[in-house]
Amino acid sequence: FWTIFELTFSGCWPNYARRIIEDVSPLYSMFYFFYVYIVVFVATRIVAALFLKETLSQYAADAETMVKEHSKKTTWIKRALHDLFDEADSNKDGFLSTDELHAFLDHCKVQMWLKELGVDAS
Repeated sequence: FWTIFELTFSGCWPNYARRIIEDVSPLYSMFYFFYVYIVVFVATRIVAALFLKETLSQYAADAETMVKEHSKKTTWIKRALHDLFDEADSNKDGFLSTDELHAFLDHCKVQMWLKELGVDAS
């Protein structure tokens, strides 16, 4: 006779189920209905869970990479602005006068970098 393993993995379970339902008892139809429903549901949920797990792990890796890249970019911009501030300080006293600051903020590159850091320089 047929085992549950054959019923589950053969792909032609209706052939096995029909013979038992017709020859033994129609009440076995309830067993086959619930058995097939549960097996198909469980298999579908397992596959969906595996896809979801892989998707979430890829998303976490992408988010982490994005944060690292943004941090590197911000550090580079800060270093470049520090060098520009030092260059804009014409009298080398460590402070920018109003005239020095206005000349500094008129540079397009400085405005672009400050905008990248979230500072409105206009």
